[in-house]
Amino acid sequence: MLTGLFKQNGYHAPKAPTGNLDQHHFWKQFSPFLRPGDCIIAEVGSAQYGTLELALPHDTTFFTQLYYSCIGFTVGALLGALVARREQGKVGRVLLFIGDGSLHMTVQVRLLQTSYCVMHIILISPNL
Repeated sequence: MLTGLFKQNGYHAPKAPTGNLDQHHFWKQFSPFLRPGDCIIAEVGSAQYGTLELALPHDTTFFTQLYYSCIGFTVGALLGALVARREQGKVGRVLLFIGDGSLHMTVQVRLLQTSYCVMHIILISPNL
């Protein structure tokens, strides 16, 4: 699934090392995928800690929530970022990095996001 998304956006992921997939290898694959002007939203947990290590391009906006560490806030934050960026005329993609458990808690907000017809990418990390 990630391979298709990466190829569609002109990025070819490096060959995976042999052995088990681990958090370090999984998250470092995303840095070359990012573009200047992207807005990244990272959910609490593995997605949050993994994205903190990303090499961000110039003019990238990064949102995460460290203080309360309550899962599920980013799906709603994605909708807010989509609407705000459209109203401000900003270009660039909005990417949400979220774990599968957090997404299950607030997936119903996705109905509102699709009604706004704004392009965004959701990258769901499995429990590794």
